[in-house]
Amino acid sequence: MSMCRSCRAPIIWATSMDGRAIPLDAQPIVGGNLRLDQRPGRLLARHVTVAERDELAGRGVALYRSHFASCPNANEHRRR
Repeated sequence: MSMCRSCRAPIIWATSMDGRAIPLDAQPIVGGNLRLDQRPGRLLARHVTVAERDELAGRGVALYRSHFASCPNANEHRRR
């Protein structure tokens, strides 16, 4: 786990399906849209649909959200 450089919130890093690093809020959230799968040497973040989200939440699977969605300073870190 690490900390966001601008808001100091705890974050975890995962790899998106297209191979990019993505910061996630460290705690799972109800209504999250990202599922984490452990792969050798990395966490893989996969977007889930609303139907998948509801089914996974019903099974107790933790879902996360991108830290870009919650960070008050997200615009400072977006690629242009």
